[in-house]
Amino acid sequence: MHRETFWIMGGGLFGRLACERLQTAWPAARILVVDRREIDAPSGVEGVVSDARVFLDENMHPLSEAWIVPAVPVHLAYEWLAGRLRRERDFMPHAI
Repeated sequence: MHRETFWIMGGGLFGRLACERLQTAWPAARILVVDRREIDAPSGVEGVVSDARVFLDENMHPLSEAWIVPAVPVHLAYEWLAGRLRRERDFMPHAI
């Protein structure tokens, strides 16, 4: 049986709300809450102290099956992708 895994990026108000809702909907899920500060994680939830983008850089790979729940005040997908592109080539975002 497949066990759902969720990475909640941000342990603030919206991250806690997402955590509560996921625990209700998927009681057997593995839930990690990633935040720059140590958080008081609810029972059954793992707290990880890390910057969200850094956590994705270190843990995201082609076989990752985790659902990512962004609850940070930045466009997490853009920041993660821009960071990867900067490492591989000259990357300069264009103003709109």
